[in-house]
Amino acid sequence: MPAKAIESRMKTFILTAAAVGAIWIAPRPAAAQVINACVRNRSGELRIASACKKDERPLSWNAAGAAGPAGPAGPQGVPGPAGPSGPPGQLSPIANVQQLNLVNASNQVLASLATTSDGNVLTFFDSSGKKTITLGNDAKEDSAALETWDGNNIIPGTGISRAAFGEDNTSNVTGGGFGLLVIDSTGKYRVGAGLTFDDKIGYLDTFDPNGSVAGISDDDTTQSQGFFTQDLNGTLRSFTGNSLDGTTFNETALFNSAGQLRTGLFNTATNGDGFETVDDNGNIRSTLSTSTDDSVTGFEVFDGTSLEGTERLFAGLTPSGSSVDTYDASHTLTGHLP
Repeated sequence: MPAKAIESRMKTFILTAAAVGAIWIAPRPAAAQVINACVRNRSGELRIASACKKDERPLSWNAAGAAGPAGPAGPQGVPGPAGPSGPPGQLSPIANVQQLNLVNASNQVLASLATTSDGNVLTFFDSSGKKTITLGNDAKEDSAALETWDGNNIIPGTGISRAAFGEDNTSNVTGGGFGLLVIDSTGKYRVGAGLTFDDKIGYLDTFDPNGSVAGISDDDTTQSQGFFTQDLNGTLRSFTGNSLDGTTFNETALFNSAGQLRTGLFNTATNGDGFETVDDNGNIRSTLSTSTDDSVTGFEVFDGTSLEGTERLFAGLTPSGSSVDTYDASHTLTGHLP
């Protein structure tokens, strides 16, 4: 090979090596680019160029190959020590919300505190979303109660209140007050127990499907306690009981459809023991009785001119014997037997 050609090749090689070396020691290898060069086919001379001539072939360095598969994950590092706890958060004394829900992990509402058609209430739901219990004030604000509802997974129905415990100021068959109500599937009261607001009447009532009432009451207004029945119009039809003092009277009384006393079986501190009938005006018409000292037993008929009226007939047994007496309107004796 001519000396001139060898010298030229050496210079080229030295320049190329210097360039490559400069690139190799570059401080930012991540930023290195592909190096393109050309090699002469006959002489093997090398030159840096981006385009080669016809008698040259391309050669490149720093060309990136295809990415290899990801290597396995390395072992987990040792966790460092936990930092100091931060200061406690501040609780707000007031939280204004229109609805507060309790949900499970599936975001299903289990209970809700909100204003609904039932009033301002806390409502509990079954797994199908049907309400089972409400607690709060009703929409009309005439009662506050804990109520149970049908139409859910616990009891079938149409979704009405079936039992309530609380207070009620409604003028209904129980008169309002504090107590318990049990309701049938048609929404009618069937059992009631409680105390009226004025503390006058304590009661335990049962209702038939048509609305007539039977129950036990302790009534300060009539100074009586006992068992009573009412008809469909709410009219008192019978009473069996005694006075609150326990001595004034014990009685069983029957009333007509207008609520008027018609017959009674009594034991009183003043009139003894007996049976009486009363007319539509409330006047006693007849009695069958024994006096309080057991000295007189007899049958009496009254004229009905007043509550006790004028005695017109007496038949009985007295200490002096048996007798029958008749009287006129002035209670003058008109006849005597024997």
